[in-house]
Amino acid sequence: MNTRTACALLIGLISLTTPLLVFAQSGGATATPSCTITASPKSILQGDTTLLSWSSSTTTTSGTITGIGPVPYSGSLLIAPSQSTQFKGTFTGPLGTAQCSVTVLVSSQPPPSYSGGGVGGG
Repeated sequence: MNTRTACALLIGLISLTTPLLVFAQSGGATATPSCTITASPKSILQGDTTLLSWSSSTTTTSGTITGIGPVPYSGSLLIAPSQSTQFKGTFTGPLGTAQCSVTVLVSSQPPPSYSGGGVGGG
C-alpha cells in the first residue's frame, strides 16, 4: 500500500468513525435593511444642479424617492430643484424596509464674496 492509498483509507476511516457535530446558533445577528442618499453639493443656487446618489442593501430591484418616483436600488441623477427639498427614499425587499433622506438647500442669492482688503495689505 502506498502513502496516498493509506491517507485515503485513514481519511475514510475517520469520516466513518467520527461523530458528526452540528452547531446551531440562535439569536444571531441578522442583516439590517439600510439605504443611503447623498447630494453633492448639498447647497446650491437656484438654477444650479446637484448630483443625487442612492443605494440600498434592502432590495435588488427598485425603490421610490419622493419628488423623483421609482428608482433602481442603486443609482444617481443630476437634478435642479427650484426650492429647498428633502428627498426621502423608501426601499423594500426580503430584508424589510429601509428609509433614508437628504436635504438639498436652494438659495436664490449667491453667498457674499470677500475680495481684497486683507489685513496688513500694502
